[in-house]
Amino acid sequence: MMISGANNLYNKRALVDELNVFPVPDGDTGTNMSMTVTAMAESLYEGMTVTEEADKISFATLRGARGNSGVILSQFFRGISKGLKSKKVCSAKDFAFALKNGADAAYKAVMNPTEGTILTVAKEAAKAAVAKAEASDDISEVFEYLLDKGNKTLSKTTEMLPALKQAGVVDAGGQGLIVFFEGCLAGLRGQDCEVLPVTPRAKVQIQKGEPLDLEYPYCTEFIVKEANVDKQTVSKALEGMGNSMIVAVVEDIVKVHIHTKHPGDALNMAQTW
Repeated sequence: MMISGANNLYNKRALVDELNVFPVPDGDTGTNMSMTVTAMAESLYEGMTVTEEADKISFATLRGARGNSGVILSQFFRGISKGLKSKKVCSAKDFAFALKNGADAAYKAVMNPTEGTILTVAKEAAKAAVAKAEASDDISEVFEYLLDKGNKTLSKTTEMLPALKQAGVVDAGGQGLIVFFEGCLAGLRGQDCEVLPVTPRAKVQIQKGEPLDLEYPYCTEFIVKEANVDKQTVSKALEGMGNSMIVAVVEDIVKVHIHTKHPGDALNMAQTW
């Protein structure tokens, strides 16, 4: 299921890139999300228990996360993995509540959550999954229902954010999540999406328009291994350096995405951890 979802997002990453106008129109949301889930897919193999797979998904997506959307997606998977911890098997209800846990974790990772983004789509899809799982233990039916609700929510994002409305598009991150879910459903039905080789970063279509005058022009990311610091300390130390900040902490690994004026300041701070 997870591998098929990753394959579908890889196949359609360019379509998602073309929707990318928020928070910065740099045309790489699909590529970043695809790199994140590809790292996850490459870590999985047959014969794993649910809890083993959950652990692999959590760490692989954190290490492989790229860009704002990728780091958010990694935290969505982190929440799912925590919801499936210690389970040898997974019912539809277990998975639905794990999805809700994932949506909650994604919101908590973002310093200033914005509605009309991947966060909104994840939240509403997870709520739909929980509601359906109360009536059915068929995980395919749960996925069909969450996809229906997710698509309806995605269509509303155009009206929720001025940047999306001006461009006449839905949120790119939300669309990427729906593409992933569609691949998952195909995998559940035994209709695995074609496995394609991993290739270098695709050439993306940058949205045309007036030149951007960004206050914080540098997309800065870093990962610290064997870190001796908590999430609150990281957030407090970096919050004045820029915007679009996402802080993810898994055990002794810290992953940060931030848009800043001076990348060196953020990296120097990271070295202290």
